[in-house]
Amino acid sequence: MRLSRPRYYCQLLYAALLASTIASPQLEAQDTPSKRFEYSTQSMGSNLDFVVYASTSQVATSAIESSLALLEELSKPLNNYSPESEVSKLAFLSPRQQVLLSAPLATVMTESKRWFERSDGCFDVTSGQLISLWRSARKNRVLPEESDVDLAKTKSGWIHIELVERESEGVYLSADQAGMKVDIAGIATGYLLDRMMGKLSSCGVHSALINAGGDILVSDAPPGREGWSIDIAGISKKAPPLLRLTLKNRAVTTSGDLYQFAEIDGRRFSHLINPLDGKPVEGRQSVTVVAARAIDADAGATALAIMGTDLSFQRWESLPIEEVLFVTLPDASEFPVVRRLSRSEPAPGADRYGPEIP
Repeated sequence: MRLSRPRYYCQLLYAALLASTIASPQLEAQDTPSKRFEYSTQSMGSNLDFVVYASTSQVATSAIESSLALLEELSKPLNNYSPESEVSKLAFLSPRQQVLLSAPLATVMTESKRWFERSDGCFDVTSGQLISLWRSARKNRVLPEESDVDLAKTKSGWIHIELVERESEGVYLSADQAGMKVDIAGIATGYLLDRMMGKLSSCGVHSALINAGGDILVSDAPPGREGWSIDIAGISKKAPPLLRLTLKNRAVTTSGDLYQFAEIDGRRFSHLINPLDGKPVEGRQSVTVVAARAIDADAGATALAIMGTDLSFQRWESLPIEEVLFVTLPDASEFPVVRRLSRSEPAPGADRYGPEIP
């Protein structure tokens, strides 16, 4: 049963969810024992989809309304595309100026630093200057000068940023130089999905799926089923799904160059930037991560795509993820290479989505 004529207008910006006008969605439900309800909204070319199981349409409506209202509240400070957002204004701090972070940004920055450490520096939200430089290069199809890359690198790195948590006050941030640009696109969506799912649960909806442009989070299995069926796409647009996963209380995120890349001077550059050398990831690949929390699936997919298979497999035991699927297409080959790791025991720190995200 699909929710008709959606009256929520949520903007799905690249890897960061934003919500604008809030009103009550209208649901269309048919008499069915399963009481499945669907709701979708579209903006800027991306979708935000809900599938929920509820006792009544009123329960489903109230839960989705509450979840989207929370999304609107939490996403405002996390919008890298708004110059007025809290995260954007960090670039204008004076050296050593301390600023108290809002709860959403404090959580995202703290989790980002943990993933920086887990990934040996490959996942680095402080590399906003590098990301912006290469985004312009992809748009203009012109490689940046090495001097520009070197300059952007000097304004990147956790070595320049300090997070200090003060009891009863919160988390403060300071930078040792001006112009530090933070880009949280690779983790903010996961944080928002975790919070939205937590809100659905607190509203009495315990079996749900949220799909934010391909970042997927599911809670308890639908009635009468073992879990939610999630198809994992192949490495090319026309390829059939590689496999189907059956999941509950898990998140799935895929990172790769299928849609976001540029060919410059005969080379294919991904949108993912390796902060260690200041250059984009090259070569055809897709990395799918399954984790207990969407914030870990989101950051993990980006981190592992930059780390590559060898380093990712070396760090596997210490990562808070349940499963990873690497798909690569070697040069001059028509057939992809698939490498998969999964664990039967919970990954380190793999707690359910709700309590860990303040």
